Amino acid sequence: MVTAGGGFEVSDSKDIGQMFGSAGVETFLGIPACPDLQRLEAKAALLGVPVATPYASVGSYCAGAPAAIRAAIAPYAANLHHVDFDLGAPLFPDGVVSAVDCGDLGYDESDFAANRASIREAVATMVRAGAVPVIIGGDDSVPIPMLEALAGTGEYTILQIDAHIDWRDEVDGERYAARARRCSGGQRSVRHLFLVA
Repeated sequence: MVTAGGGFEVSDSKDIGQMFGSAGVETFLGIPACPDLQRLEAKAALLGVPVATPYASVGSYCAGAPAAIRAAIAPYAANLHHVDFDLGAPLFPDGVVSAVDCGDLGYDESDFAANRASIREAVATMVRAGAVPVIIGGDDSVPIPMLEALAGTGEYTILQIDAHIDWRDEVDGERYAARARRCSGGQRSVRHLFLVA
């Protein structure tokens, strides 16, 4: 549940977070906040991107997605320093959390070109700072300007988690929507494309 102060809190109902000893957190998994990308000093930077180019038929229907994702993961914040059994070690082995939550990128309900430019610049800033960008939330068009920002930076892997694979060439006349199709062609730096539907 989102608190009045904008943080995330475990509800009073019984849930997995109680088993782990989770409490309210202000960021994704309680990692440090870095609201100013110009001061970014981390190996990974998480950014909520609610909207780029929403469909005319439904508008900014994903605007609440970054907050919903943070709220859903909040009960697991107490596990941040536990052993990751896949790695055979803690997620952050040296005990220092090397990832930050940069908050949410703002957006304009009517200036989609500006939204895309803002996403490109934010991702490019993260990469210039030496951080791996991790983008959460967003409508179907968010990954396209992210990929544009990554052009020429080397090989990368894309993990898309969605209810469908977004393979159509356009949706409601909007070509920015078909992100899986855009990721698969013309992006020579894409080493792996994983679609989880």
